[in-house]
Amino acid sequence: MVKKDSDWLNAIVISGVAIIAFLIGALYGKEFYDLQWETLLAGTFGLIGGWLAYRAATYQQRVIEKSNSLAFKSKHRDSIADIDDGLKRIVSSGEKRLPKSIGTFFSIEQKLTEILSQPHIVEPALTEILAACMREFANAKDISKQFVGLAMPDDDRNGFHYPISGTGIVYPSLISLSNEVDKLRDYCSGYSIFS
Repeated sequence: MVKKDSDWLNAIVISGVAIIAFLIGALYGKEFYDLQWETLLAGTFGLIGGWLAYRAATYQQRVIEKSNSLAFKSKHRDSIADIDDGLKRIVSSGEKRLPKSIGTFFSIEQKLTEILSQPHIVEPALTEILAACMREFANAKDISKQFVGLAMPDDDRNGFHYPISGTGIVYPSLISLSNEVDKLRDYCSGYSIFS
């Protein structure tokens, strides 16, 4: 079921239950004698008026969220595609080659930090995706820093090398981050599973 239709379906179910309950009460209670239709009609119009007032009051917020979401998509679409491609390269290279790819992750980190650190007032679906990306990014960043802490000086190359045993903690977090950034890329491309 499409997420945006769930509000209407809830209203239909609640209205149906209310109508059935009214008819059962009217038929088996006092039937339709002395029924004050004016009161029922005024109550119904009052509920409809309240619902319309609520929709009008929240309309501006929905328009702002939609506008900001479109701006976010157009501004960050290419950067997110680059980040997603970089993470996919790291993940596809495999766990054994991860020590050589850790530098790529730290270059991706800058771009992703720039995108995720800005406050965004956007649609709820995009907010959920951004929150998941932030969670996975923070997790991958913390684990990667631990991994870099395992680096040992390499006298032969005048650099550092990372123990393969440490990649077991980094690789799964990078896969999770890659999956979340892939969802963000799909959303920004317009092919959203959340529309």
